[in-house]
Amino acid sequence: MAGTSIAHVEDPVSAVFGNPATLTTYYGGTNFMFGATFYMPRAEMRHDGSAGYATGEATTLVNITNGATGNAAASYAFNATSKADVYAVPTVAVTQDLTGLGIPVVLGVGV
Repeated sequence: MAGTSIAHVEDPVSAVFGNPATLTTYYGGTNFMFGATFYMPRAEMRHDGSAGYATGEATTLVNITNGATGNAAASYAFNATSKADVYAVPTVAVTQDLTGLGIPVVLGVGV
């Protein structure tokens, strides 16, 4: 578990989303943090046609008695690549110490 920030809080975002128990380290005012992560999913699929061939008209798994010919496995083959754009995933976290109100707790909200 080396390198994790679950037990030791690194920032308000980690406290709010990772381990809310670490909000107790944020005494003395308001802490605000925002940021973004850019996410670009890339997925590629290559299909050799074997699954389509198994469910096609004529296969070695199906006995055709009327003499019909089925599609070859290669006719079901395809390649596909995602065309997803870049997405900005926002991160916002606010922690507020409420001891001035007579409530000895720390509140954290994140989006």
